[in-house]
Amino acid sequence: MTGGSNKNTLLKFLSYFPQFRQYIDQDITRNYRHDDFLVNIGRVALALTLLLSFPLLIFPCRAVINRV
Repeated sequence: MTGGSNKNTLLKFLSYFPQFRQYIDQDITRNYRHDDFLVNIGRVALALTLLLSFPLLIFPCRAVINRV
């Protein structure tokens, strides 16, 4: 059942995406209005998530550099 579901989803994606490609921006947050309150909350939450996850990416790099 999973294989059929995946094929169905892929078929829909391949048929819908070319039709609406010109209306979709690569940055998903640009597809929404700039004065929408809930979208702005989502943007702030995304920015905070990226900001607070940055140290998690740096610690392993620092450990590897200090080991060399």
